[in-house]
Amino acid sequence: MIENNDYFGDIGMALSCSFFLKGALEEYKDHIYHVDDDMVCFIYEWNKVLFDLARDSKYKHVVGEIGYNLLKFSSLRKNFAQQCIKDAPDIAVQSLHYALRFDESVRFLKTKYSCDKNLRFVDLGCGLSPLVAVFQMKYNSDDVYCIDIIPEISDLYTNVSYQLCGKIPSFIDWGLAQKMAAKGDLNAIVSVGCLPHMPIQAQKEYMKIINEKFDNFFVEIKYNHRDNIPDSANAFNVPELQSFVDDVKNISDIKTVAYRNSFKYISKFLHAKPNRRDFLINQSRSLFLSR
Repeated sequence: MIENNDYFGDIGMALSCSFFLKGALEEYKDHIYHVDDDMVCFIYEWNKVLFDLARDSKYKHVVGEIGYNLLKFSSLRKNFAQQCIKDAPDIAVQSLHYALRFDESVRFLKTKYSCDKNLRFVDLGCGLSPLVAVFQMKYNSDDVYCIDIIPEISDLYTNVSYQLCGKIPSFIDWGLAQKMAAKGDLNAIVSVGCLPHMPIQAQKEYMKIINEKFDNFFVEIKYNHRDNIPDSANAFNVPELQSFVDDVKNISDIKTVAYRNSFKYISKFLHAKPNRRDFLINQSRSLFLSR
């Protein structure tokens, strides 16, 4: 049996998320409302450059088996992502999750930029998602930042961004992000697919800081809607969730938006994949907190 570290490596999962995002945005385009055609074209070019760079032997030790297979078969089969989304049941629903999550992140940032053209935001746990690069391109902004603890991710991200945009987002650490937010040099944070990989207590500590220091945020956490959901150790149970959300300032707004965001996500998921209710029933669910 392959151990997770060997299977995913340090960047295999990040490669997978970016690779299947583009295919999912096209496959489920009737359920995607905020990612425009220019963004989809950018993501297509992003993945082309990303995969070309990731094939360099210097990344061999971090791609894992999943990354190796993606790099191999994507070069051999023109529509490999779309084939996987259509034929592999797990990839179909996971990629839909990536697309809906990305769409909601775009909606949040577009709304904030419409109110503040000088928005300065950071993507916490960016992985290889092109979200920051998309908005750097769209708004020609220098005030975009990324946080990720894996050096190969920051190396790939900056190289892909420079090739596509002639610009690169700044990679910072969590300590500097807090200092910048305290001084007003950062005023928004996005984090999806990151906190749910942390222990519950660590998530609470991060969210406490986000709540105190950032005026605007869009953050994904997970919660268990019933008992005995497998592999859900980092998801909040309902009492924990209630206590946690009650600690966030502007509680009435946060609770309303959080539940509205999540119901909207579930509704769009079921419209796109009405025969895959099991994905929502048998796994912890995403809850999107925003302000």
